[in-house]
Amino acid sequence: MGNKKYYVLVLLIIIIIVGIFYLRQNKLKINNSNNTEIKPPVAVDNQFKTDIVKNKDPNIVNYEKSLNVWNELKKQNSNSYTYETSFTSWTGYTNKTIISIINGVPISRSYEEFIYRGPDSKVEKLDSFVEDSSNLNSNDKGVKAVNIEEIYKQCISDYLKVDPKVNEISFEVDSNGIMSYCGYIPKNCMDDCDKSVRIENFKWTK
Repeated sequence: MGNKKYYVLVLLIIIIIVGIFYLRQNKLKINNSNNTEIKPPVAVDNQFKTDIVKNKDPNIVNYEKSLNVWNELKKQNSNSYTYETSFTSWTGYTNKTIISIINGVPISRSYEEFIYRGPDSKVEKLDSFVEDSSNLNSNDKGVKAVNIEEIYKQCISDYLKVDPKVNEISFEVDSNGIMSYCGYIPKNCMDDCDKSVRIENFKWTK
């Protein structure tokens, strides 16, 4: 009788141990199924991260590309060229300035001012002058004679940095990648709203 009780006690202990082991195993499975695997962050290209941080405006990106093109081209062409810049009003008034640069230095400037009148758009000349190195930029009218490096500086400081919330901003280049237009137009403006610098009819002279 004593042996029977002993075997029953041992059996109960074995059952309890097996039960505890079973419960612990199930608990581990449940915990593992509820845990989400934490994966390492995906590697991001360094340049992409840089662009995200800088959040560059497309006009600024194109400006920087164009400036690099200009710096290369001017070395290849002795930094000597001519270019024009003009203004035209909806009223028919127009002016044009032609500037010559030799080795990066402005040497001459010519200016014309005229207006288109009547239904046949007859041209009436209003004013003109020609300057050389002895009297360069002595007249008040027209765009001042500066090299294109200065125009790039004006572009980035005076035009591309205005508030895009209230202005439409643009940067354009010619077929060689040289800046042709940099400016903005205030939103909801009606007449003669363009604020810009222009490089037109650009030609290398060396």
